[in-house]
Amino acid sequence: DTLAASSRGAGTVDVARGWESDRFQGLTRLSLFGSARGKRNGFVRIPERRLAVIILGNSDQLDARSAAERILERLTP
Repeated sequence: DTLAASSRGAGTVDVARGWESDRFQGLTRLSLFGSARGKRNGFVRIPERRLAVIILGNSDQLDARSAAERILERLTP
């Protein structure tokens, strides 16, 4: 299944491939987080603000979700 993310050009989100859609500070948030071989990553979009945060970590100790949220809090007052 795909999910329409936003009427403002976000396209669709393929939840079958791990994408999540939720709300962050009243805005649509599209996110995908993963890990492979000791690395952590995250890709977060806020379509209404035309904003993307990409986290690439070289450690499996990194909490990519928390890091992305801390960045988003500063960028979406």
